[in-house]
Amino acid sequence: MTDQSPLLSESDFASYHHQHLFHAAGEGYFLTWFDRDLEHILDRAWNSSPSAAFALHQRMTRRIMETLVAHIPQVREHGCAPLPPWTPILDQAMVLLDVRYLPGGRFNRAYAVLTFWPWRARGGGGASGCFGCALRQGDPDTGQRDCQGRFFDVRNSI
Repeated sequence: MTDQSPLLSESDFASYHHQHLFHAAGEGYFLTWFDRDLEHILDRAWNSSPSAAFALHQRMTRRIMETLVAHIPQVREHGCAPLPPWTPILDQAMVLLDVRYLPGGRFNRAYAVLTFWPWRARGGGGASGCFGCALRQGDPDTGQRDCQGRFFDVRNSI
């Protein structure tokens, strides 16, 4: 692997990927993320080879979603991986993993997902999804929308 190339062997790629199941204050959580180092490789690749960078971005996104589904099949079934409400106890548990919650429902990692384990809808959404989903932005229809109002369904990413 060189600094110029985002093309990584499977073992190199896997070494940047992490997953962690943990409990805090009686709640179970599952977190999957990529190291900052791989994000830097991707950032450099956008400047040297946008097509290779896009391929790496797709590979990273796919790995995150495949990991979620492998550990929490309901993510595929319901199209939802609800972000738990942030608490100081959850923050303390996450600081040890060097993944931090930022304002607006973001993380300090571009490729990270935190959700409940075992899966459950946040806000009483039940089997139809999650009323509290950060992607919904108060939209009552059955689809999810991102912050710019575009339609989003995690089932399309799996």
